[in-house]
Amino acid sequence: MSTTRRDHRTEISLNLAIAAAVGGALGAVVRHLVVQQTANVFGTETPWGTFMVNTIGSFILGVAIEIFALIWTPGQAFQVMITVGLCGSLTTFSAFSMDLVILFQQGFFTKAGIYLVVSIISGVMAFLAGMAFVRVINT
Repeated sequence: MSTTRRDHRTEISLNLAIAAAVGGALGAVVRHLVVQQTANVFGTETPWGTFMVNTIGSFILGVAIEIFALIWTPGQAFQVMITVGLCGSLTTFSAFSMDLVILFQQGFFTKAGIYLVVSIISGVMAFLAGMAFVRVINT
């Protein structure tokens, strides 16, 4: 007796993987440049570069999600390129975590606490601001 089992898994697509890779390459380069220039301007005592790319990336993701929902629905590959690729590699929880741990290890407890709270709040607020921005320009 044979039974047919239906999986609800997403099919792996080479096109979507390539789209994510292209967006990821772009996001990684932008992240590197922003972190490097931020360190040149503000120094390296506080991880402003990671803070900036996470905030900027959250804003871009908010804009993209809202545009895709309200204004324009591009193909899935483009959406993956921007959301998963570009924003995924531009923003970085791992670097945020590392920077936070380093601040704690160096004894900058207040700075680490402020960095933690402000990073989370700014990421969420930037995402919401991106969504609001699209709604304002779309009316």
